[in-house]
Amino acid sequence: MHMAAVDFGNTWWGGKWLDALSGIDYANRLPRGKTYARKGAVKKLTLSAGQIRARVRGSRPSPYDVTISLPKFTEKHKKDILAAIVDNPFFLAQLLNRKLPTGL
Repeated sequence: MHMAAVDFGNTWWGGKWLDALSGIDYANRLPRGKTYARKGAVKKLTLSAGQIRARVRGSRPSPYDVTISLPKFTEKHKKDILAAIVDNPFFLAQLLNRKLPTGL
């Protein structure tokens, strides 16, 4: 059976998010999740503010739910990020070159 290739993080920001998540994925769950998605095991995917929910049919006898919660940036976080970019032209140059500076 041939399956079509599925790309993940195919936008610049999407790729950067996956890179960041990969850096903290100590249980190596992202590769397993990608495999499940490619096989069609993700039966339902719901996106809402700060949360991703999925219904997955994996190796367990019955489907299970997966939730990824991401905190929203507060107004202070947003101001701090903008101030860091304004105060450091290197950050702005990197962003304009489609790179996400690690210090940012």
